[in-house]
Amino acid sequence: MKISSISNRYNYALSKIQNKTMKKEEKISFSSLPVHFGRDLVSYKNDGLPVEILEKMQKGVSIYDLIERAQTSENILGQGANSIVYKIPQLDDFVLKVLNKDDPNKIDINKFPSDVNLGQPVWQDKNNPRLLILKKIEGTEHSISNWNKTIWDTEKNSPRAITQEQAKLFYNQLADLAQMPQAAFDKVAKDVKILEDNGYKIDSINPNNLIVDKEHNQIHIIDYFKVKPNEREQYRNSYMDLVAIATDFTIFPEYFDKLDDVNQKTILKNVKTIQKKLYIGAQKMGLSCDDERFETYIRTTSKWFTAHSVPNEKTGDMYLRCYDVRMEDFLNMLKNPAQWAIKR
Repeated sequence: MKISSISNRYNYALSKIQNKTMKKEEKISFSSLPVHFGRDLVSYKNDGLPVEILEKMQKGVSIYDLIERAQTSENILGQGANSIVYKIPQLDDFVLKVLNKDDPNKIDINKFPSDVNLGQPVWQDKNNPRLLILKKIEGTEHSISNWNKTIWDTEKNSPRAITQEQAKLFYNQLADLAQMPQAAFDKVAKDVKILEDNGYKIDSINPNNLIVDKEHNQIHIIDYFKVKPNEREQYRNSYMDLVAIATDFTIFPEYFDKLDDVNQKTILKNVKTIQKKLYIGAQKMGLSCDDERFETYIRTTSKWFTAHSVPNEKTGDMYLRCYDVRMEDFLNMLKNPAQWAIKR
């Protein structure tokens, strides 16, 4: 499908809506349309693209050729509330990010050193800012798939309980992470320090913001946002943000309760190992090791987002997932894991 035809379909649908002439039975799905209307392929020039991208593209191919080919269900690498990420034909080291709306994070283009890979944008279409090309991060999401749907299932309009299978999966992934070399933890601490120095805050709620590349022994952080200059102190990063992501602090007790006694002891041991390695890495790289910074961020976040509770089959009570309550319990667990386990 050519850009011009996509643009025409979009403009047609938009005019129908604006003029209120669309019939009830006449349905046009915007989600089924690739998002790249606004330029004609014939007149388009690959201006503004980084050299490393231009060198990989075949002669006579425009970036919009690749963008159009990328936007298929088979190419989807990840999907969140604000965007969809696709792999791009010919560009193995980059991904396409298509925003559902204006970018809430507003990451600056080429803000970081060229040898740093934080999944940052390297190109954004001037005519359609919803189209971005990012550096690709190798690895897999650290936590369970569909973590967001576990917290809140939009189809059922309720949260999901953790399953035995999910608990075992997370147990294994946490064990793999704990065994990674100290250099991997140093590197991710360094990345967060770079974000800190440039005015960005990482999201320490979603554990899938941690990407683990076991093949190359690397840990990557994704999903961060620009902090306003007058809020820098309020939104400082610390090693505890990384510990929280790595251990999925919001629903960690639910994993724990699904394990047998032996595995419960092992998972607590692995949590302490990960905490220690991240602390060492943070100290080396000059990243804050202050727990209070993490506490401040979580309390602030709790005011904006509601994490709904789920039934605890073991006790008949509820697992309280609200972030501030979980944060306090999480910190208590880190201070004395054996005592924490007994009280459960």
